[in-house]
Amino acid sequence: MEQLIQLVSEKAGISSEQATNAVATVSDYLKTKFPDALDKQLDSALSGNNVEETSLFNSLTSKAIETFVGAKDKTTEVLGDAKEMAEGAFEDAKEKAQDVLGSVKSKLSGLFGGDK
Repeated sequence: MEQLIQLVSEKAGISSEQATNAVATVSDYLKTKFPDALDKQLDSALSGNNVEETSLFNSLTSKAIETFVGAKDKTTEVLGDAKEMAEGAFEDAKEKAQDVLGSVKSKLSGLFGGDK
């Protein structure tokens, strides 16, 4: 990063300390705008190194895979919860229907003189 600091110092006509603060500020700002997976590549570029396309692609691919796996896991969890809730609701409905049918049967039996 020394090369960049020196370049900023010379081009802007500011001290090395001021250039260091400026470069650090820009670096921190850029890191908030790019995915965390690119932090190493950004540091490398700011240090004067070339960022290889393969390295950048691998970082982005890795982050994408992490994101999709996380989404898959969360979806599986939500679907499992929904299934449990639906099963519970159907079981409750079944019990209530059986209660109503039992009550209707009992009332009809009373009206027509009992079980036959």
